[in-house]
Amino acid sequence: MRRERLRSVLIVAAKVGGAIALVVLLVIFKPFVHSREPSSGSNLRPYVSGFQSPTFVATASGQPNRLYVVEQAGTIRYVEGGRIAGKLLDIRSRVGSGGERGLLSVAFSPAYEHDHLLYVDYTDKAGDTRVIAFRSRKSRAVLASARQLLFVDQPYSNHNGGQLQFGPDGLLYVGMGDGGAQGDPGTVRRTSTSG
Repeated sequence: MRRERLRSVLIVAAKVGGAIALVVLLVIFKPFVHSREPSSGSNLRPYVSGFQSPTFVATASGQPNRLYVVEQAGTIRYVEGGRIAGKLLDIRSRVGSGGERGLLSVAFSPAYEHDHLLYVDYTDKAGDTRVIAFRSRKSRAVLASARQLLFVDQPYSNHNGGQLQFGPDGLLYVGMGDGGAQGDPGTVRRTSTSG
């Protein structure tokens, strides 16, 4: 019974995450700009530019006019009024990035406007996954407030995953990859012979 409940919560969380991602894409790229010209890709206009390898976009409760953009190298910057307005987090000294590694996502507490808690998933310099909680003050994460919630020893440099999402139950969910490496070398293969 508990496994079924967890499965249904994960499905709802995935649907909510997908819906949020779609809305964010629509807000950022505004594909439905009115035009008198025939429809084409030319009527697409970027909402904001200037990011280095963005991996995720998020919002926080109580901040309807602010988007947070996660950058793979280890920064989270925020956008207001169609421009980059500031930097929430800079942990480049802790993050190993490139390929499928780096600062991969952020999730804000459902009560962020009151508790100022945010959670990040990143690959450290050794190539392992860490989920860390930070508290923010005056639109800036306080590095000294870092508290590790999860550590995953990653055997390979790809397929490490890194999606964070709060479910409708208020719990933080962490999406991990399959551990990586082509051909799944950690998998035990069984062969059978007949005859």
